[in-house]
Amino acid sequence: MIDPSIPLKSFEKAVNKKDKTLTIRFSERDPTFRIVLDNPDPDVARITVARFWGRDLLGYVQVVPVEAIEGMPAFGFGWAVPERHRRKGYCGQIVEQTVIEVKDLFAKKGLHDFWLEAIVGDTNEASNKIAVRSFGAPVNHSFDTQSGAPIFQYWKRIQG
Repeated sequence: MIDPSIPLKSFEKAVNKKDKTLTIRFSERDPTFRIVLDNPDPDVARITVARFWGRDLLGYVQVVPVEAIEGMPAFGFGWAVPERHRRKGYCGQIVEQTVIEVKDLFAKKGLHDFWLEAIVGDTNEASNKIAVRSFGAPVNHSFDTQSGAPIFQYWKRIQG
């Protein structure tokens, strides 16, 4: 399980400085959201949907390809909110907007049927509430293969 909160500060700085390694555009649906495309590894394309208030990052969701689910493409969601903006409801809004943005982006590429996945530490109450609200009940309670930490796994099927 990768902690998406680790790169928060560097991401905020990179977006505000208009880092040339990032492709940044404003959401067509809500100008407080920015869609950022990059390749953290040569074989990995990452989508980050971030909400800003001016230059202040309110939070983001990072979306990366993961192992197929039921033979269909799947994409992992990982979200984080800076400490100063927690418990304000931003994260749930950002996750919901990310689902919409990803559906729109993939539909333009001809992908209409896919899965979204979230892996959340079982003691992270705030993120589990968001996952249940956005994805539904967890499909699995197990242990993370990398850290060994207990996790809940959530899936959401998107059909276009």
